[in-house]
Amino acid sequence: MKKEKFNKYKKEVVTFMRRLYRQKLTTSLGGNISIRIKDNVFITPSQKDKATLSPEDIIVLNLYEELTNTELKPSMEYKFHIAIYKERNDINAIIHAHPFWGTWLAITHIKPNVYLTDEAFYTIRNVALCNYALMGSEELSNEIKKNIKTADILILKNHGIVSTGKDLCTAIERIEVLENIAHYTYLNTKKYTYKRIPKESIKQIISMQSNHENASS
Repeated sequence: MKKEKFNKYKKEVVTFMRRLYRQKLTTSLGGNISIRIKDNVFITPSQKDKATLSPEDIIVLNLYEELTNTELKPSMEYKFHIAIYKERNDINAIIHAHPFWGTWLAITHIKPNVYLTDEAFYTIRNVALCNYALMGSEELSNEIKKNIKTADILILKNHGIVSTGKDLCTAIERIEVLENIAHYTYLNTKKYTYKRIPKESIKQIISMQSNHENASS
């Protein structure tokens, strides 16, 4: 019975991850999704093509970060998923993605104008702009944990979007609404500048990339 239930939840994660990719809200290897079922967290793996993801690829771990038996690695950002679940009992689904207009907010460091439509105000008015921290880092988890206390959707500077909800349908709805209102915000913004990631982070990313390529060879 446990295996059957686990397969059901794994299929749900795969369905929404593929949907996210089909809607061009994330890239082939970017982004991650998780759901919480009691003390179990079902999360997408690291460096797996989103278009061909299968239920067997979904990883199960608990809130203490203990993995089930698997050869795959969870998303490198699984720690911030755990941090969110520990911080908010009402959140049972998390989507991290890199949608075009949402990422425009992230690289210009602009918060969306949620007052432009009633749908936006109803759906995503609790939005926070998080300070930049390197992807997968403890600093990023801490920044997300701090901001998720009062927000349901986070804009990660120079990175992407984190959307949460009681379920995956709610979380993806918030990303879709954010994507629209971010575009409207762009059209309504007369002056803006693009912000670069810090020079130190560029060095760290090059090092991470090199380590990953060496591990894969």
